[in-house]
Amino acid sequence: MSAPQREMGTIKSYSRGFGFIGRHNCSEDIFFHIKDFRKVPKRRGGVQPEIGMEVCYNIGIGKDGRLAAKDILEVPEGKRREPCPREVSAYKSRKAANPPELQGRSRGIIKSQRPHFQYGFIVEEKSQRKVFFRWKSIAFKEFPLRVGEKVDFVMEDEPVIGVVATDIRPYLVQGENIQMDEDRQTEFKSLVSSNSPERQIGAMCNKYLCAFLNSSGGDIFFGVEDCGTVAGLLMSQWQRDTARKDVDYHLSRFTPPVEPERYRLAFIKVYQRRTDQELKEITDCFVVRVSAIKPEGKNSCNWYRNSKDDSWIRREAG
Repeated sequence: MSAPQREMGTIKSYSRGFGFIGRHNCSEDIFFHIKDFRKVPKRRGGVQPEIGMEVCYNIGIGKDGRLAAKDILEVPEGKRREPCPREVSAYKSRKAANPPELQGRSRGIIKSQRPHFQYGFIVEEKSQRKVFFRWKSIAFKEFPLRVGEKVDFVMEDEPVIGVVATDIRPYLVQGENIQMDEDRQTEFKSLVSSNSPERQIGAMCNKYLCAFLNSSGGDIFFGVEDCGTVAGLLMSQWQRDTARKDVDYHLSRFTPPVEPERYRLAFIKVYQRRTDQELKEITDCFVVRVSAIKPEGKNSCNWYRNSKDDSWIRREAG
C-alpha cells in the first residue's frame, strides 16, 4: 500500500501550542498542534511555527475526531511553491479594489507580541483592526518595541496572509503620554530647558547606563518629562552627531569598556497633532532613546565602573 501523499500549506495562525494551516489545495483550514511537528536533527529546540511559514504534512485525525495535520515539516526555502491560482485571484481582487488604508503610511499601537516567534499585532488607528507584523519589518531592529508603543508603518497585501505591516517605525506626539511608566528599566529626562542637550545626554548616560548595565538593562528617554509627557528636543544634525560621539566616548572609558553591541542610541521623530487624524512632523524634533543591554553568558557577571570611576546600580522605587 502506497504512503499517503503529503499536502502543503501555510500557517495562518498560531498561539499557545496550536493553530491552523491554510491548505493550498482547498479553501478549508486544518488544525495542527506543536507536538505534530517533526523533530529536525541539528536544530536545537525543534521547529518553531511562525505565521506565514510554508509546511508539508499528512492528514490525520485529532483527539476530537476531526481532521488534523500530522508529521508536519517546514518546506525548505528553495522548494517553496508559488501561490496557487485561488490565492492569486483573491490577491488581485484585493489589489484591484485598492483600499484607501493601503495607500501611504498608517499609524497604530503595538497591541501584542510573541518575542519567541518574533511576530506580533498592531491595532491600526483609523480602522481599529489588528494587523500582523514580523519583527524583521521593524526599522530599528536593535530596539525591541514595547506593547503600547505608537508606530508608523506601511500596510502591504500578501497573497496568503493578507494585510501585513512593514517598515515599522516608532513615533511620538508632542504633549501626549509615552504609554509607559518609569521603573527599574525605564528612565525619563526632559532636558527641554538645556541649551546643549547633546552634552547632557552623554554626561547622564555616564551614570544611568552604568546603573542599567549593573542591573537588568534598560532605556533612557531624553525629551520626555517625568510624568511621561512627550516634550521632544530640538537637535540639529551636528547636535545629534555630537550626542552619539559623547555617549561612545563615555562608554569606551568604562571599566571594563562597554562593547558596542551592549548599547544603542536612536532618534525618534516627534509630531504635533493638528486634528484627531492629522499629524505634522516637527522639524529636527526628537526623543532620544538610549538603551543598555545586560550582558549574558560569561560576561553577565561584569561589574561596570563609569568614566569617573563611580559604580551605580538600578533599584525599584520604594
